[in-house]
Amino acid sequence: MDTKEEYRKWEESAYYWDLYRSKVEQIYAPITQAILEQAQISANHRILDIGGGSGEPTLTIKAKTGAEIFFTDPAFRMAAFARAEALKRNLQNVYFCACSGDGLPFPDQTFDRIVSRISIMFIPDATKAITEMLRVTRNSGRITIAVWNDLKKNLMHSVPTDALRPFIPPEPTPPDALGAFRFSEPGKLTALFRGAGAKAIEESTVDFEITAIASIDEFWDIRSQMSESMRNKLAQLSPDQRGNAATAVKQAVQNYYANGAMRFPASIRVITVRVP
Repeated sequence: MDTKEEYRKWEESAYYWDLYRSKVEQIYAPITQAILEQAQISANHRILDIGGGSGEPTLTIKAKTGAEIFFTDPAFRMAAFARAEALKRNLQNVYFCACSGDGLPFPDQTFDRIVSRISIMFIPDATKAITEMLRVTRNSGRITIAVWNDLKKNLMHSVPTDALRPFIPPEPTPPDALGAFRFSEPGKLTALFRGAGAKAIEESTVDFEITAIASIDEFWDIRSQMSESMRNKLAQLSPDQRGNAATAVKQAVQNYYANGAMRFPASIRVITVRVP
């Protein structure tokens, strides 16, 4: 696994995550809410966000709880965009660190709460990341992580993927390859925490609908631009093939568009660890 290559992809995608910031915040809002409910954050807590991307859930947690929060992401451009947005919103006591979850530069027992939203699946050494999380969590602290559930339960991902098969055939991947659904299997991430010595672990499923996308054209823009691998694969097609691929996806998602908005069924797994 080429860690530098993975980080390069996120650096190149940072612009698009910032461009579609408000839309991504709306799409992932139910996930952020699920994390807030499980993490039980208070204003006097010190929080660590692992893999915060262009600023979420850090910015929302800060706005809703007032807690001191540390943002981390291995992509320097992601961290820069997140910091710029925090300054724009005049948020105080928000700190930014361009670092990976499997190499946290913090002393032992620094944080009361650790959160991670749809990011641990992209950390090269997830086992080491879990060890690091446990190391920097204070006694009586909590770690709350959200990951995607099964692909078939997340139609915003599966429907366009199926529509693109004639143009972009899926590549075989190893079981633990980095990817959005790396920890979709029930109990897989929980087992890693148990292996690292965690005892009090809860795993739950949260089903919801994604309704933030206004139009089919907007959906295609987001789907085709935010992923570095998708951009590269589409760039390898001829102009006619790219046009046909876009048409195929737009037709496939038509069934989920009504009354001026898209409605995609979605599902996540939330793993909460209580540190003794």
